[in-house]
Amino acid sequence: MSRSSTGCWTCKLRHRRCDQLRPACRECSERHISCHGYGPKPAWINNKSLLNAELSRIKHAVKENFRQNSRRRAARTNESSNDQETHRDGSFPTNSDATEASKACSDSAAVSPAQQLTFQESQLLIHYLDYIFPLQFPYYVDNPEVGGRGWLFWFLMKSDPLHQAILTLSALHRYTRFARRAGDTEQELIEYHTKALQGLRQALCQHEIGDLATSSEQLIEFLACGSALISFEVFQGGTMNWQPHLDALSSVVNGMTHVSNHLSSRAQSRPPFTASPGTEDMEHAQRFLVANLLWFDLLASTSSGTAPKIAYKLWLDERNIDLSQLMGCYNWVMTAIGDIASIKSRGASENSTAVVEAFEIKDRLEAGLRDLDLVAQVPMPIAVPISRVFACSAMVELYTTCPPLVYTASAMQDAVANVIEAIRLFPENTSLRGLTWPVCVAGSMAEGDQQQYFETVMQKMLGGSGIGFTNCDTVSQIVKRCWHYRRNHPGQSWNWNDSMGAMGICALLV
Repeated sequence: MSRSSTGCWTCKLRHRRCDQLRPACRECSERHISCHGYGPKPAWINNKSLLNAELSRIKHAVKENFRQNSRRRAARTNESSNDQETHRDGSFPTNSDATEASKACSDSAAVSPAQQLTFQESQLLIHYLDYIFPLQFPYYVDNPEVGGRGWLFWFLMKSDPLHQAILTLSALHRYTRFARRAGDTEQELIEYHTKALQGLRQALCQHEIGDLATSSEQLIEFLACGSALISFEVFQGGTMNWQPHLDALSSVVNGMTHVSNHLSSRAQSRPPFTASPGTEDMEHAQRFLVANLLWFDLLASTSSGTAPKIAYKLWLDERNIDLSQLMGCYNWVMTAIGDIASIKSRGASENSTAVVEAFEIKDRLEAGLRDLDLVAQVPMPIAVPISRVFACSAMVELYTTCPPLVYTASAMQDAVANVIEAIRLFPENTSLRGLTWPVCVAGSMAEGDQQQYFETVMQKMLGGSGIGFTNCDTVSQIVKRCWHYRRNHPGQSWNWNDSMGAMGICALLV
């Protein structure tokens, strides 16, 4: 792991000693706070309100991490006091058992998760595939011709960190839905999550970023485990702790862009009935995971006010990553959102070059929306209505980012009305779960009767996701805070980023 000659920006803000590790220093990683890296000074540091909001988020994350660590220490204390008879009845291992397990894990001939899978873990893995995967990817289009999800099941059985991360998601779902009936579920949840984090850190410590980017199996295990841990934070509201994971994963993906043979079109097919996945299977898995991380990074950048960390244009334009297959949204829409985040990070209202870029993005979005209106394919691809909602919402985000584009008094409300119409054109019985970002961006700028419509939509989103296992409630809080502020301060501008700053959060709306 490489070191920087100076501390990260987060440690400078906190006045902490920084060990200068990349991609994230230990001080930030161990406290689950965002490590802002070692590059040029972030633009938000010079903005007093944004700086105070970031300091508030960091303090909140540090306090929450302290509380979680305290609960885990208490759980370990209780665990070590259990006698051997209790252990045989199904409780968690004692300290001596943990020592033996640690020795076993260090052996070169390690046992795969599948060889020591318990009945309960089998239930949790199936629960993930049946119920949680559709929540993570509500618009995923399965295509067996390009590999399906077989790679995921294979890695679940082979990779211990990914195995533990998926168990964490399933245990969280069970805890939030059935906590009153599930005795040791909270302890079980803490155990799986801790093991997954340890596995992820060990993978990063054992391999340089470049090594991960050139070893297909290790790369896929690392990206899949990290993505699952981000989802774990999203399903708890998505307001904190996701940034260190995304920072680390983004660094790995950017390392992949320098590997000339990645995602090569000359892949060799896998002979049927082989024990391991072939080159094509690996490349499909990589495409899936990179697409997922691009989605995270592009939407996260609009929340954080920073430019996207991953070279999104390279992946979307040149490396055959198709977001519509995984997330239901065409690449041109997400490219526009990434471009909006980039000019937002530079301050579009004060930068004439950024304003010119904003007008160009506006033209692209309008042209893309006209093309969507011309689609006559039957049945219509699900990506058409989803892309329409995101493109219309991107226009709202563009207006809030670059006020010079709002040249009429009704322009913003007209843009919000277009989002409402796009949602109304959504196919019946199609989940609204994947619309957290559009609903937050457009809903926060709604006025009058438009607010009642978004209130109804947010209630539907909450009902479909399950209370306590979603970030939809975070969306509702952000949007309603916007409405409340503008109602009490007529004529003043206040958008979803302002609400997050006041709340001391940075939400990942995926």
